[in-house]
Amino acid sequence: MIDVYGGIFLDIYVNGEKPHEKNIDIFPGGSGFNIALGLSILNNDVRFIGNIGNDLFKTKINEEFEKNNINIDYLKINDGKSDVFISENEKPFAVQRKNNDLEIDIPKKLSEYAFVNSEINPKSLNRILELDYRIIFIDTGPRHFLLNEYYKKKNHFLISNSNNNNITHEKCDLLKMDLKGFCYNNKFYSSNGKELTYKFGTGDLLDVLVIDSLIKNNLSHEKLMSFTKIIENTNKIKGAFNKILLLTK
Repeated sequence: MIDVYGGIFLDIYVNGEKPHEKNIDIFPGGSGFNIALGLSILNNDVRFIGNIGNDLFKTKINEEFEKNNINIDYLKINDGKSDVFISENEKPFAVQRKNNDLEIDIPKKLSEYAFVNSEINPKSLNRILELDYRIIFIDTGPRHFLLNEYYKKKNHFLISNSNNNNITHEKCDLLKMDLKGFCYNNKFYSSNGKELTYKFGTGDLLDVLVIDSLIKNNLSHEKLMSFTKIIENTNKIKGAFNKILLLTK
């Protein structure tokens, strides 16, 4: 089993130029949610650990967790609305945070593996990094500044982006490089270099593909090469949630 510590957001995607001609799409999201969903779709036992508001969106999230057999014994329901992420024309526009800033209840009995990112409370993040998992997969995420004084331990698998200068790239086991592709263990896997129409979610999808293969001990050079093609084929898929759902096919 893998424990996924992460955030849950209501993702709102706004695309278009003129106010009365914009398209607005709303999906469940948050990198933590996406990773948990993707790993479960690929037949991993997943326990999600985090926070959510007490509103209608919570019902939709719980339906997705139940449908995909994700354990939510440690999903804490808090008063108030769920957190919101808004993008406009594939660029972050606004983030409303409350629940994801609350401390997380860490289970006494740990699973074999864990995933965590910077969406969560900093105190909880630092506590999780010290836990005795076989492997802790760490995605530095958009709030990579929380890891400014990060010290890599033996059971850490570090994932970051090439535009993050807070983390020495040589420390990264998986370095995501946008249009160029990615590096795994300092070996470069190139993409076709074409900009995607819809970019959000490609990083989460790559995380899922790599983590799943490592857990199942079947990651190979050929598989890593295939991951670049999978990412490229999501060009027209809007939203991280829908990119993750491609794993069902």
